Amino acid sequence: MLTNEEYVASQGNKCPACLSVHVRSAAEMQHDVTTCWQDCKCDSCDAEWTDEYNLTGYSTDGEDDG
Repeated sequence: MLTNEEYVASQGNKCPACLSVHVRSAAEMQHDVTTCWQDCKCDSCDAEWTDEYNLTGYSTDGEDDG
């Protein structure tokens, strides 16, 4: 089982349970004011989890302004 830090370091491209790269989004992205989340599923072991995204800043014209 991956820790949160290991999962983030893998850029969310591995199943946190079995480490398979056969993962997919299982639902549409949802959001509130500062957070987005998306249900995910592993096609290898059927594990399910939720990816979480937080607002960290903004950019304009491809440059980091935050």
